[in-house]
Amino acid sequence: MKIFGDTHIGEVRKSNQDSFRYRILSPDLLYAVVCDGMGGERGGQVASQTAVEIIGNMLGRDIRPGIGAGEIKSVLECAVAGANATVHDMARRKPELKGMGTTIVAAVVLGATVYLLSAGDSRAYRYSKGEVSQLTRDHTVVQLLLERGEITPDEAKTHPQRHYITRALGVEPTLATDYMEYTLRPGELLLICSDGLYNYVGEQQLPSLLEECGRLGAVDPLIDAANRGGGGDNITAVVIAQEREEANCRG
Repeated sequence: MKIFGDTHIGEVRKSNQDSFRYRILSPDLLYAVVCDGMGGERGGQVASQTAVEIIGNMLGRDIRPGIGAGEIKSVLECAVAGANATVHDMARRKPELKGMGTTIVAAVVLGATVYLLSAGDSRAYRYSKGEVSQLTRDHTVVQLLLERGEITPDEAKTHPQRHYITRALGVEPTLATDYMEYTLRPGELLLICSDGLYNYVGEQQLPSLLEECGRLGAVDPLIDAANRGGGGDNITAVVIAQEREEANCRG
């Protein structure tokens, strides 16, 4: 497996409230975390940085070769719960941080299995055989309206409440998260990103951009495309590449 990622302030914002971390723990085991902060310039940065640090430290300590699937789920949930409690307590104790929070997507990849946990509107996508599919579900007002059939996908793109998040780490004492498991086959890619990427890069562009990222071993094509599309938000992307089988059969 290979993993690479980066973040960019974008073309409009004065600060970057996105944070990310990834780490390879063994040849077939790694983790990645992406957070997008909210709650004012300082609050958003504090929330995302704090969450990434706590979650990354706990995953790096407790995720190890030989760990079972059930244990991975438990470690992910405990790490995010710990980060939620810390961020919420900081916001409660410090008036200048009141109301801060952050989205969260955390992934552990063990062999061919991806273990995903998410809350908010940062996303995970899988690229397979020239097609991209969204793995996570947005926790937003617009997503609820879409599911109820009250608006169309085209209306969702410009809806006045499209940035209203219904779940975020640190806002409440406890956090409900989505947990998922997926298979990542040889030659496939996993993209974890903040909304500053997908809001400024059309989904039809993602397959060719991810192909290029895989060849380069860098996320620059994605970030450059988001900036060309307007760069109206901070941009963060992490890509995990499941190497093709023939790459492991060289004698």
